[in-house]
Amino acid sequence: MEVQELEILLNEKDSDRWVYRRDPEITFPISHMHLRSEQGLPYLNPEIVLLYKAKETRQKDNEDFENIFPRLNERQKEWLKQGLIQCHPNHPWLEKLLL
Repeated sequence: MEVQELEILLNEKDSDRWVYRRDPEITFPISHMHLRSEQGLPYLNPEIVLLYKAKETRQKDNEDFENIFPRLNERQKEWLKQGLIQCHPNHPWLEKLLL
């Protein structure tokens, strides 16, 4: 039997902005966070998820980055790059984001 996992994250906000709990200087407009899967399930923006995964990167997180990176638009890449520079300035994902 395949194990299914569901992770629920409680997020903080300040007025109309989501606030990264590990560094409150990093924010994101809530108006851009209404993403839904084809089945209608809400999900967190991939660039935000990757920033969370960057703290203690595992092999699975690197695989997620490699799979998601080509699908990110320039705005998403820039946001992730700035977040990594601020929180994890030596993170290996920056190599691709700085190109």
